[in-house]
Parts: sequence; structure tokens; C-alpha cells
Amino acid sequence: MNVTDPKIISLRESVKAAQQEFNVAVMFHETWKPTAYDDDLHRRMGTSCATHTFNVVRVALRREMVLALMRLWDTPRHALRLEHIARTLRDQHVIDALATDRAPFPEAKDQMKQDLARRAGEAADRSQGYFDGLG
Repeated sequence: MNVTDPKIISLRESVKAAQQEFNVAVMFHETWKPTAYDDDLHRRMGTSCATHTFNVVRVALRREMVLALMRLWDTPRHALRLEHIARTLRDQHVIDALATDRAPFPEAKDQMKQDLARRAGEAADRSQGYFDGLG
């Protein structure tokens, strides 16, 4: 297997999509956080019609943050499916192909393979713990 294999191309696309979705979740969270916890801002807003709009926007930001996180952990075939990424990273052929591609020189391939396998295992174990908790 090499990095042009459809399995690795699909993995890279999935990881890129997951990273983008995570970034969206973080952006919404960082925007929502002061609207939820800034007491001074709440006092300044008062009870005007603008305050009502402010509250609607605050709820919408929180909703979008939660939805972005849900899209990351969703399980249907058409979804991002972090569990599928984790399962793919458990495949030693995938790790070998990625290590071959990333090693700066051939002698470093084994070390790169060990490091990638360790990191992939940690990520897969974390995601498995999450899915075990759902049952």
C-alpha cells in the first residue's frame, strides 16, 4: 500500500473535513463563551429589544457549536465518523504507507512507523472509550 491508495486518500479527506468541523466548533464556542458568561455585558445589555436579539444570537451560537461537535462524532456512513478514522488508523498497512511517505530518509522509516503507530493507537483508544461510553 502507498499514499495514493484510495483508503489513504479517503483517510486524508476525512481528517481534513474533521479538522475543518472542529475549527468551526471552536470558533462558535469562542464567540458564544463571552455571551454566556460575561456578567458585565449582560448588565449593559439591559432589557431592550436588542437584548432579545442578543439572546437569540447567543442561543444560535451554542446550538451551532453543539451541532458541529455532533457532526464529528456522528456514526452514519455519510457522516465524518471519527470512529471510522480511528479504525483505519489501526491498520498497520496504512501506518506503514504513511511512515514511508513521511520519513525524511529511508533509515528513519522504522522510527516514524513506531511514532505514528503509537499516536494512532492513542487516538483510536480515546475514540473507542468515547463510543464504549455510549452503549
